[in-house]
Amino acid sequence: MLQSTAAVSESGSRSMESNAATSKWYYRAAALVIGAVLVRSSVSHLENSYAFLASIYAYDLVGSRVGVVLAMLIPSIQLTLGLMLILFPKLRRFSLNWCVVLFGSFTVVQLITLARGLNIDCGCFGSSLQNPIGWGSIMFAAALCATSLVGSAGLVEAGRETVSVQVVQRNAKSGNSLVPQH
Repeated sequence: MLQSTAAVSESGSRSMESNAATSKWYYRAAALVIGAVLVRSSVSHLENSYAFLASIYAYDLVGSRVGVVLAMLIPSIQLTLGLMLILFPKLRRFSLNWCVVLFGSFTVVQLITLARGLNIDCGCFGSSLQNPIGWGSIMFAAALCATSLVGSAGLVEAGRETVSVQVVQRNAKSGNSLVPQH
């Protein structure tokens, strides 16, 4: 009975291992795409910081001093988060959590601007790419926010699956089983 239980545990662990690998791949890909979007956006803002400052002022939500601070901080935050997502796998969950805050803020600010009836460019990718605020730009920011949230939660779950697979494999090799014996 012990051998058949170990065989069941081993085949179950292979299935769990496959699911964990697929989950990890998906969340890794999502983090890399979000990282690339952030790096691209930050580079365009850093290349022409005055145009980015003008786009912040166009929203007409903050004063001149706060606008200057935001024009300095936002591209730096975007670049830092983007590089962390791309280059530092152990910091992906942390980075994705901050991406939820960043993209959530972008979504809310664009919704407020649309409700106020302002016809301005979102400033998402600098002055070279004209993208007026509308449902398309709002949905883009909201989708990045949602993907960051799902990615962060998924990385936690994928980590739990990996630990579960390791426990099942260790138990199968030692002859112990998590499968109840009758």
